[in-house]
Order: sequence, then C-alpha cells, then structure tokens
Amino acid sequence: MGSIEEVKKTQTAPVDVESQVELDLKIEDFDYKNVALIKRFMTSVGRVLSRRATGLSAKKQRKMAKEVRKMKFLALVPYCDRHK
Repeated sequence: MGSIEEVKKTQTAPVDVESQVELDLKIEDFDYKNVALIKRFMTSVGRVLSRRATGLSAKKQRKMAKEVRKMKFLALVPYCDRHK
C-alpha cells in the first residue's frame, strides 16, 4: 500500500467539468418566477444540485436553494418526480 497522500488521491471522485452549468448570472436573476432558469439547477427528481455541479458561489447557491423552496411551496415545481 502507498503513502497516505496516494490513498487520499484515489478516494476522491473527479468533478465532471462538462456537466457544470456555466452561467454569468447576477444574484437578482434568481427569482422563483423564473422557473426555466431555476430548473437548470435541479435534478430530474427535484433535488438541488451541489455547488460543485453548478459552479455557483456560496451566496448564489444559497439564494438559488431558497428560490427552489419557494417554487416547491407555491407548486410551480413538484416536490418529487413521481409518487408511489
């Protein structure tokens, strides 16, 4: 077995750069009424994508997550994909 540094390097998963959403957005652009934009930061199941996947700053990520919660509360998007 190798050194600790080698073990740590193999345990982390690489970030898929192609899947990152690259947008130059202002924080004012995140609004619960802009469903098409906010849906780009959600999975098909309705969960919020991580900062790693979206490429947003912490402040923008918090604002976007807050708007997603508003959209779900107002029934603009469903809480889940399907009901069983």
